[in-house]
Amino acid sequence: MSGNTPITATLNGIAGSTTVTVSAATVSSITVTPANPTVGKGTEVQLTATCNLSDGTTQDCTNQVSWISGNNSIATVSSQGLVTGVGAGSTTITWTLNGVSGSTTVTVTSATLTSITVTPVNPTIGKSTTVQLTATGKFSDGSSQNLTTQVSWTSGNESVA
Repeated sequence: MSGNTPITATLNGIAGSTTVTVSAATVSSITVTPANPTVGKGTEVQLTATCNLSDGTTQDCTNQVSWISGNNSIATVSSQGLVTGVGAGSTTITWTLNGVSGSTTVTVTSATLTSITVTPVNPTIGKSTTVQLTATGKFSDGSSQNLTTQVSWTSGNESVA
C-alpha cells in the first residue's frame, strides 16, 4: 500500500520521529556490483544490489534480496551478499527480490596471499582527525584484491592512534 506514516522511536521518555513515504513504484530490475568478481580462496568480496524501480529511482536493496550460491564448495554467500571463496573454480551467485532475479559468476582462484600493502604509506594526521587506510593483498598469480574489511587491524600504541 502506498502513502505516508509517521514512525516514532522512544527510549526513556525521549522520542524522535520521521515520516516514511511509500510510493507505488515496484522493482523492475536489480543491478549487482561488482559483476563477475574474482577472489582468492579464503578471501571475500561484498556484492551490492541496487534495485531499479519503475518510477526511475534506485534503492540499495543488498540486505533485502535473497542470495544463493550455485556451488557452496566453490563459494558461499551470506544473506547480506558477502561472498567467500571456498575452493578453486567458478559458480553462479543468484539473487531474487519480489520475483525479479539475476545472477553473476564468481571465480575463485587457488592463488595464495603473498603480501599485504597498506596505503597511504606513513600518513601524518592531526590530533582528533582520521585517515582511511586500505589493505591490498597481492596473490601468487600476480592478482590483487582489496582486503580492507577482511584484515585484522591493530595499533602499536592506542594512546597515539
